[in-house]
Amino acid sequence: MMIPQPLPLSEQTGALVRSLARLTAEHIGRGPNKLRATSGQDMICIVLSGTLTKSERLLVANGEAEFVVNLRRACFRAMLPALEQAARDVTGRDVLAVLSDHNTEADISSVSFVFAPELTEVSSGDLATSQDREPPGDNAPRELAIGLFADADRAWTAVEGFPASASLA
Repeated sequence: MMIPQPLPLSEQTGALVRSLARLTAEHIGRGPNKLRATSGQDMICIVLSGTLTKSERLLVANGEAEFVVNLRRACFRAMLPALEQAARDVTGRDVLAVLSDHNTEADISSVSFVFAPELTEVSSGDLATSQDREPPGDNAPRELAIGLFADADRAWTAVEGFPASASLA
């Protein structure tokens, strides 16, 4: 069974960043001044800077930061179906979770998309998930992520500065 090839991860990330900026502007009233993204096998994390509206900045300056954060959280919950749909459209994958929060002091928020394991075709023609793949070797790039195989006996981790083949125990 052939599985259609998705866009490269960098293109998926860029498309999701553009969708998030558009949806934020539509739902909040303005988009962010700056966006940065990082992505991995089963996640895309986007950091937004300069998102507060003029009225939100006024509220924060007058001691209402908690109110602004709660308002942002309520807006995020309202945007959630559109964000999940945008992520599915861009990646072709099921979305396990979309997580977000906002820091009013720094005017930074983050949105993290966590995806179901990706189906891939292995040499025998059988299907495997991204969690079934072998962990990277010691020469593989390190990333700040933890990956667990479906079988707990084959759990592995790849944490910044920690060799992927090393044990946490």
